[in-house]
Amino acid sequence: MSATSGRYLSEILYKSMKKTEKESLIDQRFSLHKIEKYIEDNQLEQIGEFFPGFLHFNHKDDLHIKYMNPKGLEKLDVPLEWIQENGAEFFEKFVDKETIEKTIPKILNFYARNDTGRTFAFCQKFRDPFKKAYHDVITVTKVVRDLEGLITVSMPADEFHSSMRQVSSLIKADPFYIKHYEKFQSLTNREKEILRFIASGHTNKSTGEFLSISEHTVRTHRNRIWKKLDIRYLGDAIRYAEVFELI
Repeated sequence: MSATSGRYLSEILYKSMKKTEKESLIDQRFSLHKIEKYIEDNQLEQIGEFFPGFLHFNHKDDLHIKYMNPKGLEKLDVPLEWIQENGAEFFEKFVDKETIEKTIPKILNFYARNDTGRTFAFCQKFRDPFKKAYHDVITVTKVVRDLEGLITVSMPADEFHSSMRQVSSLIKADPFYIKHYEKFQSLTNREKEILRFIASGHTNKSTGEFLSISEHTVRTHRNRIWKKLDIRYLGDAIRYAEVFELI
């Protein structure tokens, strides 16, 4: 998929995109509307922990980056503090000259129109700090008026479709999934198995019979599960099992 920096994506790439890539672009635009909900709930950093590619928030005045997800920082090999403190130097270091001169003014104009229902998509050349070369990145941004900035998603063109499949799964997830993911992952496979039985309505005794372990062992595992997940009621256990697709 070829691209020229600094022009509207629809003018360059859309007609040449495969069907799956076009669907992924639609997903990318849709994802911004969903991600905005996480911003409203102060959960941007939580969803950012799992986000592939680049997820960042740009200030309206000069587009300097106020937040970037860990995966994006890893790809750039710089700390967030450096990006926040160096503003324009960030663009000079990582973005090609044509994007800076031609696309950034269009983004600022897009923000000035204050249309929170639309997104702006473009392709830019982004410098890989490890390969010391520029590569094509597909970017979509959206105005978040209350926070005076834009929420932006960027994906390397050669990873675009596969990355957007991950994003689609992520942003469709219940916010409960994002908030409690680390706790759930702390469970052992046996604990997840027992949680599935309990959430399905089994008693300690019947769970033990199915798994060929003692009722006492089931009770011990159950107590550990309740402690790890901060469960107080059976309904909490059922919620975990449903959200994490154990039942």
